[in-house]
Amino acid sequence: MSVNNDIIKQLNDLVNGPLWLDENFKKKITGLSESDAMRRPIAEIHSVAELISHLNVWINACVDRMSGIPNDLKDNDLNDWKNNELLSDFGWDNLKNEFFSAHNRLVELTKTCDEEFLNKGYQSSEFTNKDILFGLIHHDAYHLGQIGITIKLLKLK
Repeated sequence: MSVNNDIIKQLNDLVNGPLWLDENFKKKITGLSESDAMRRPIAEIHSVAELISHLNVWINACVDRMSGIPNDLKDNDLNDWKNNELLSDFGWDNLKNEFFSAHNRLVELTKTCDEEFLNKGYQSSEFTNKDILFGLIHHDAYHLGQIGITIKLLKLK
């Protein structure tokens, strides 16, 4: 399997595939109500909506940058972690649709990647485009786990 096909498989499995851990984004967020998605179980933990929004902005920022489109997103800026009030105005269904759309955009970009592009430097960092794509997989998996914990805590309340 080529590297880009491996990346695509891993991305798709995280979103709606059969993972060995028996969880994926579709299973976790599809049946979640808007009120639960927008609620923090405790003040120090992000809501599911905040986590999904955070994933959206980073996927889109990386895809933009790898496509040559300027995107000035930085860690912890206002667009990185939008608050529940703003997200509530946008709507949970819109946020989920944006997540699946961002994922599809990432997969479509990855389909076009050849070995030269994957090994090319990402922006002016020490990382390659391949590093960033695998990093997005790790980032998504990390936050999928957080979403699982958040949902468990919401059920305890």
